[in-house]
Parts: sequence; C-alpha cells; structure tokens
Amino acid sequence: MTLNQSRFPLINPCFLSKQPRPPLSALESRRATDYPAMYADVAIPLLIESCIGQGARRESLTAKLAGGSILMGQGIARSISEGNIAAAKKILADFAIPLTTEDTGGNHNRAVRLAIATGKTFLKGPNGSWEELR
Repeated sequence: MTLNQSRFPLINPCFLSKQPRPPLSALESRRATDYPAMYADVAIPLLIESCIGQGARRESLTAKLAGGSILMGQGIARSISEGNIAAAKKILADFAIPLTTEDTGGNHNRAVRLAIATGKTFLKGPNGSWEELR
C-alpha cells in the first residue's frame, strides 16, 4: 500500500519513515518568525545569545529541560513530543551547554518558574505543587 500524497497533503512523509524530519520551524517558517520561542532550534540559540549579550560567559552556562508532554494522545503527538525533546538536547550539545537535569515526557502539563536572584528553577507538576527542579 502506498500513501497518496494528493489525498493527504498535510502529512509530513518524514513521520512515516525513519528519516530525520526537518525542524518544525523550517516547516512553519512564518510562525517561527512570529513566535520564535515556540521552536527549540530558534529559541535556544536566541536565549544563549541573549544571555551572552547580558554578560554571561558561554562556558558557564548550564541547562535544565522541562516539558515535552504528550497531551493530544499517541501517534504523531508522541513523535512531535519526542522530536522536540531530542531537538533541544541536540542543540544544547551543539552549543556545548551541559544539561544538568530534566523533567520531560509524560502526559501532564507543567509550568516553570525561574528565580532570577538565586538561579533556582521550580516546576509545577500534575499534583499542583511547586518543587525545585534539581
């Protein structure tokens, strides 16, 4: 059985194979321009550049990663979630920024807060309480 692309034009064929898919920002360039924080391949370099512009030393930067929940069910949603997590990790590795901790995946919303004065990161999980992400 072959996929009829004219019948299903919105399906990215990369989801159907083991080939790496292009970053979503490349597929949705207008949206990535309007909302750069939505795409790891755009947001992370911008954040790094901003930190360095404010006086941070690149070699002293570290990262904590949270998110990547599967909220829309399985299938393509899982692929997007796992792809976003993998993309963020790859970008951090490409910039040689160590990932010190992560809380990713699952099927629940998260909220993140950063205490600027202390550098501590707090995560609100499914039970509604805030805990430090260490």
